[in-house]
Amino acid sequence: MKDSWAKLLFVIKSYFYALKRGSARGTAVNPEKIVIIQAAQLGDMVCTTPMFRAIKKQYPNCKLTVVGKSVGKLVLEGNKDVDDYIVWTEDISELSKIFKNNKFDFGCVTSPSFHALAALFLGGVKVIAAPTVINGWSPYETRPYKLLRPLVNIKTHRMRYYAPGEYLKLLEPIGIYTKNTKKYVYYTESARRKAEEILNKLKDPKGFIIGVVTGAGNKIKQWPPERFAQVADHLIERHNAQIIVIGGKDNLKESQEMLEAIQHKENVLDTTSTLSIDELKALVARLDMMVSVDTGPVFFAEAQDIPTVDIAGNIDENEQAPNDGEYHLVVIPKDRKGPVVMTMNAHLIDYEEALRQINSVSVEMVIEVIEKLISRVKND
Repeated sequence: MKDSWAKLLFVIKSYFYALKRGSARGTAVNPEKIVIIQAAQLGDMVCTTPMFRAIKKQYPNCKLTVVGKSVGKLVLEGNKDVDDYIVWTEDISELSKIFKNNKFDFGCVTSPSFHALAALFLGGVKVIAAPTVINGWSPYETRPYKLLRPLVNIKTHRMRYYAPGEYLKLLEPIGIYTKNTKKYVYYTESARRKAEEILNKLKDPKGFIIGVVTGAGNKIKQWPPERFAQVADHLIERHNAQIIVIGGKDNLKESQEMLEAIQHKENVLDTTSTLSIDELKALVARLDMMVSVDTGPVFFAEAQDIPTVDIAGNIDENEQAPNDGEYHLVVIPKDRKGPVVMTMNAHLIDYEEALRQINSVSVEMVIEVIEKLISRVKND
């Protein structure tokens, strides 16, 4: 209740401020300072990089600031499209002061967020764009958020459509109209050297190297580790593959269970919880292929043109997953009537059905898609 009253006060404050500054609707011509808020996860930040490139292509001399979680700053390390980074906080007063000091000409938020929208408006950002979700329902579109929407430009975000493309529509108030969703990640020279050191530990450093991501940030997407082990053994037996197990500190359990179940351990190297984000990006760039559930590292692979197989058991495979039908393939249950985990509604889900969907993806289904991709890659 206390939080609700606090939000209401910020809504009232915004409307009183609008009497002085006017609305943040309309367009911005030749913006010199732009701010983009993407406060979601690692993969979401990678999927926002097409926005950054589009901005710098049209306005190469503008200053682009990104606001996001602390891990997002690591994801964007080396990205020359981004000039500054502000770590996200839900403190509206603090953020709005930062925005006022920067005097931004244009700003947008990629996902419905009352805190972000209030901070942008009260921070005096001249022109603002924000999404409204259609083709589905999102818990992020709260009542306070809806109360602020009349003060800014609203762009529709269609659920069940490709999220990076939907993000790009937010740039229309500054005259950017593009459908180019190419993603970008970069790494340092020291990270490249670290990746080389890791590869040299493999039984055959020049062999067919496949990265396997054992865990997911959202555990509802988790595929059983013992099934990953069966896939790895198949790849080793049929293709003499060198397997690099990838994961963060939250994936130690899944990686250990996979490693215990693998028969051909001599062809496997575990890097779980040993790499920085920078080093992970560099290592992924040296893979021949990645097999993963839908989680951050698979987007590092896609951005660097590394072929991927994404086990998208319970997610909407059209919204964000690497899924071009050629070198980025997905695996979904054949009996699935519809996904239960979507980009703009990743929390209020049917957990029982979500588990059923991910567990109904068999080892044979994953191997079939992998073999299709390997055939395509080796014939090029």
